[in-house]
Amino acid sequence: MNAQTAISAHPVRGVPRTRVRAPMEVRVARWLRENFVIPSGISEGQPFELQPFQMELLREFFAKEHDGPKWRTLVFSIARKQGKTMLMAALLLALMCPDSPAHQPNFKGSIAAPSERHTLFVPNAMRDLMEAAGRGDELKR
Repeated sequence: MNAQTAISAHPVRGVPRTRVRAPMEVRVARWLRENFVIPSGISEGQPFELQPFQMELLREFFAKEHDGPKWRTLVFSIARKQGKTMLMAALLLALMCPDSPAHQPNFKGSIAAPSERHTLFVPNAMRDLMEAAGRGDELKR
C-alpha cells in the first residue's frame, strides 16, 4: 500500500466534509421560536412554538420538486381558534423579514377573505407579532 492509498482511505481526510442544512420548515420554526413570542391569550409572552399540524403545513408550503415548488396553491382549513391567522402572519413575516431563513427580497403577498374586516386579521396579527417581539420599529406601511 502506498502513501496515496493510505491518505485516500482515511475515514476523515478521504471524505470531503459536507454540512447538511435542516429543511426550510425546521429553520423557519427555529427562527420563529427564537425571534417571536405569542402576543396575546393564554400563552402570551411564550416563545412562538409551532404545533405539529402547523409544521406539516410549512413542510408542504416549502416542498420542492426538481423544476420548482411542489404546490402552486395550498388550502389550509381547520376549525376556529386553532392558530390559522397567527400561522399565516408568521409565514408572511418569514418571507418578508430580512433575518429569516425564508426571506424573499421584495416579497409581496395578498390576502383573500370574505370581507374587508376579515382581510385585516392577518396584517393585524403580523403587527401584533412584531410589536410583541419588540420589533415594531421595523414595520412599514
